[in-house]
Amino acid sequence: FWCDDDGVIDDMDVHSAVVAAAEELGRKYVDPQVLAACRSKDYRSILAKIADINPLHDRFSKKDVARGLSASESGKLSNFLQRMKELGVLRSGETTGEYVFTTLLVRTAIWLFSQTDRSQPSDAT
Repeated sequence: FWCDDDGVIDDMDVHSAVVAAAEELGRKYVDPQVLAACRSKDYRSILAKIADINPLHDRFSKKDVARGLSASESGKLSNFLQRMKELGVLRSGETTGEYVFTTLLVRTAIWLFSQTDRSQPSDAT
């Protein structure tokens, strides 16, 4: 409601609130290197796929993420996962191809980041 300036909550207000929440969470709790790594279009798309798998779980499989990726994104998936492991965002799970978020706070931040791209209101009314 703090993003509203006309007394009516609309798509633009929702978008502003989601972006503000993602930025605040990122600024306070997510390493700047992680934020920088997530700026490329392909990496943001990979993040969105991870966020879609199950936002309430702390783990996912590489196979599930790979489904539906473009050729460009598929070519970057392994590097993306490795980079996130190096930055301490992910660790290997108990089974081959499984990845686990090191903290649920980062999991939540990644979900919010993915929503900022999707929540942009369309121009059509």
